[in-house]
Amino acid sequence: LEQQITAEMEQQGSGEQRTGDTVAAFRKSVAGINRPDLARALLDREILSQTAATIEDQLGQDPAVAARLHQTVASSYNSIGLYEQAEEHALRALTIREAEFGEADLVTLSSRQQLAGIYQSTERYEENAETSQNTINALMRSVGMEHPQTVRSIASLAAAYHDLGRIADSDSLYQIALQLQTHLKGPEDPRTLRYMRLAGDLAAHQDRMAEAESLYTRALVLDREILGEDHPETNGLRSFYSYLLRNREDYDAAESLLLEVVESDVRTRGEHHPSTLWHKWELGRFYTDIERYEDAEPILLETLAACLRVLSPTHMTSLNCYRTLADVYNRSGQAQDERAFFEEMVVALGAAARRKSTAQSMRIGHAWNLLERVPPEFVDPELPLQIALEAGTGGSPLSGRQMRTLASAYCRAGDLAMAVQTQGEAIALMGDEETKVAMEEQLAVYNSTLAEQQR
Repeated sequence: LEQQITAEMEQQGSGEQRTGDTVAAFRKSVAGINRPDLARALLDREILSQTAATIEDQLGQDPAVAARLHQTVASSYNSIGLYEQAEEHALRALTIREAEFGEADLVTLSSRQQLAGIYQSTERYEENAETSQNTINALMRSVGMEHPQTVRSIASLAAAYHDLGRIADSDSLYQIALQLQTHLKGPEDPRTLRYMRLAGDLAAHQDRMAEAESLYTRALVLDREILGEDHPETNGLRSFYSYLLRNREDYDAAESLLLEVVESDVRTRGEHHPSTLWHKWELGRFYTDIERYEDAEPILLETLAACLRVLSPTHMTSLNCYRTLADVYNRSGQAQDERAFFEEMVVALGAAARRKSTAQSMRIGHAWNLLERVPPEFVDPELPLQIALEAGTGGSPLSGRQMRTLASAYCRAGDLAMAVQTQGEAIALMGDEETKVAMEEQLAVYNSTLAEQQR
């Protein structure tokens, strides 16, 4: 388009200055366009929606083929992040297959598996867990545990449990999935390697570091041999392994692995690929965690700028960059000089919290970040409370830790009586004695402040 404008201006005999001004104005007008969103819209309009329209013609002739086409279109939509359309076609495939083949047929259950994956992609973890569990139950009755579809559903349920905070349950299921997949496909199958990596991650999450390192080491050797140095799974495993190395304070080795990941992504996927941006953020977070703020800040600023250009302010990687940069500024004493950054961060967190697809736990997390990472003078004191209250309605009951966030939000908004009440409820829900003690100390502060107000 820019070339066409330039050619047209030159054909009209416009001078160099006027042509330059016109092109500059054009560049400014398109600078805010989210290009991936535009690309997705074009793929939908020009290809997928037209393909979907022809499926209905097939439906009367061969419902089985129509269902397979719906499933394929759903997979295509899911892969480019158009989840609403993906769910629509997955549900159509499921409805047709239930009518044609019954609820227990393997093709029907494959549609249920696809739907569970879409729920996971849209952070609807409870729905994924329920759908995956029902699918597992049906598969156990029809084909048993040692079947590829059963194993995939077990792994899907493990992923849902992980994101719901049920770490021990997730760990057990990934162990089962790993054993079954190894038995069915062997230790060198790509899916086996993925489960090995995830099992290692959960072992590390639960401080079983020797087990985690054993799983990571085996998987990394196999990934490099079978998938190659630049394969996404290999890079993902390097990234996971770096956390283990960092936790045992082997910072040089951890940094080396993260740099390898970033260099590989840049080389094979490009500077602005979502995976590249994610791993650059991880590198920035690593430098932040070990207090190398002068190294962290430029990487995080560059990555955030790219995320805003090619993803969106509410994308997970963008939000992670905001949070980690906030840590850099708070810990290095620069926070008061970064008002514009923090105000931008508040807008992004507020928008992310208001998305219908945002999970309850994520909304509470956004409220916590507004309370803990943004200086109080840069955010409306009512906003964290509003987000926390909205998260607490219509979903699962809030956990003790989530209630603690709500209590803190009440305190920030000046409602000390509700802060005291909510903190008390949070303490009653907690099982961790060490955390309980800290929360009781905070409750004493709320009570003391409330008593001063009442005097």
